Amino acid sequence: MDAPLITVIDRNFALQAQIDVYTSLLFNRKWQDVGDWQLVLPASAYGADKLIKNNIILLGADGHRSGYIENVKSSEGDKGIMLTVTGKTLQGVARQRITLPNNDDHNYGYDNVPSLTDDNISPSPVSAETILKTYANRHMVNPADPKRKFPNLIIAKDLKRGKATVWSSRLETLSDVLRDVSVYCDVGWEIYVDLHNKQLVFDIIEGVDRSYSQAENSRVIFSRSFDNILSCTYMDDISGLRNLAYAGGAGEGTARTIIKVTKDGIEPEGWDRREIFFDCGSLEVVETDTTMSLEKEAQHKLEGYTKTESLTAPVVDTASFAYLKKWNLGDKVTVASKAIGKNLDTPIIEISERYESSSIGLDVRFGAPDIDFGRVIRNIKNTPR
Repeated sequence: MDAPLITVIDRNFALQAQIDVYTSLLFNRKWQDVGDWQLVLPASAYGADKLIKNNIILLGADGHRSGYIENVKSSEGDKGIMLTVTGKTLQGVARQRITLPNNDDHNYGYDNVPSLTDDNISPSPVSAETILKTYANRHMVNPADPKRKFPNLIIAKDLKRGKATVWSSRLETLSDVLRDVSVYCDVGWEIYVDLHNKQLVFDIIEGVDRSYSQAENSRVIFSRSFDNILSCTYMDDISGLRNLAYAGGAGEGTARTIIKVTKDGIEPEGWDRREIFFDCGSLEVVETDTTMSLEKEAQHKLEGYTKTESLTAPVVDTASFAYLKKWNLGDKVTVASKAIGKNLDTPIIEISERYESSSIGLDVRFGAPDIDFGRVIRNIKNTPR
């Protein structure tokens, strides 16, 4: 793996510089969330003067490893003036918008996908891709207020991929909503640069199943036995586990409905019992083909409070398992450690690329991200409180 050429463009896609000499570059990509990066170089380096706020950097030619500049710091020392330039991956623009509610009487002050109408107050679930792209369209691409629009940002064709559900949000940071939908539905999302058409593109990342247990795609196995990881750290954490919910539904005071809900119908006891309360005040105890009951909603919420099982490993970029060619962000791979005694088929959720004078490497995180679903509400039947 060689240190990449860094291309700098402005927001109108005009080429500003190409930088191939720098002290260090750390580029952190995330499958379901906003990543970040840091570049250090002498102020005298060719192209350093083009590293200004809001310009865009690209690693490689395909535009999928890209970010924008947020901060430029100059430091004077024995080596002269050094620049430390930091920013976010392009997904970060979604942090600049919030989910404004629909201004009508049918959605009760929420931003619902699908939107509720007088004729359809209990909509059928839609794909994760449709939900993600609907939120991106409403708040970044074609918002009701044209001043909220991001110029030159488009949405790739909706192929209706991913788990089907219904989502609700209200005045939340858009990137957080996109992350939560992605984690719940097991897909990723990105914003990348299409230099040919001079536009930014919002799309989802499904990832390719390259685990040992399948036979359709080339397999990727990370193990010290194959000399493609330097070490392996396994984490099994139950600190965020909750397995019984008291769910509060419609009503007030003593008239309010509160029920107990578990994941598998078996009520845990003693040390094994981990309780939580969910406020589902807009839900009734009903069940139809298109309406989620209070019990089902609480069960969905409990899915966000499971034990965390993940692996982190510094990866060796070998010819047989070459980064970007054989595997990439979002792919499902197998990680095996004979010493720890764990073999996991798991998605790649985070990749940190390191390019320094003393070393070049990849730090990869496999497994579930740290997340608290918090205010996630899925398939709902809205009734006024």
